[in-house]
Amino acid sequence: YTGTSKYAVGLWRYGNRMPDQFDVDAHGDPLQSRSQGAYLLAERTLFDLGTAGRDFTAFARYSTSDGDSTALDNIWNVGARLRGPIASRPNDALVIGWTRARLAPKYRAAQAAAGNDTATSEATLEVTWRALLTPWLALQPVLQAIQNPGGAAATPRATIFGARIEIAI
Repeated sequence: YTGTSKYAVGLWRYGNRMPDQFDVDAHGDPLQSRSQGAYLLAERTLFDLGTAGRDFTAFARYSTSDGDSTALDNIWNVGARLRGPIASRPNDALVIGWTRARLAPKYRAAQAAAGNDTATSEATLEVTWRALLTPWLALQPVLQAIQNPGGAAATPRATIFGARIEIAI
């Protein structure tokens, strides 16, 4: 078995104080605090496809923040990667992922005070294929279907197509 497992726990905190999205002091100025959060990550190769380097891997990540100065207070990511989806292209990878990002209550309150209606979350389904064209060039088209992009209730769906080019010199 040549698969890999990766598990991680992390904490983060900004060194500088950031303005609160909603709470203010007696003078009407935003309160200041250090944004902080944490994450859990798990990635595991579930099985090999019989040829070296070709495998199927699943991943999941949960992130959280205080939500005082950040627009999102928790995010779920789950997905799978199929490396070498075609036997003749063992260095390609097909990835399907789903993300759900919940808008922080303070962010929603600030948006409501400004007259903007928000959804409770944004969700994205992403499909991408990374094709290694030469040892130094890779092309990665990506398709994303987004529900409530940016948390805007008035924008129920968006579809984005893009591409990434990698040049290794």
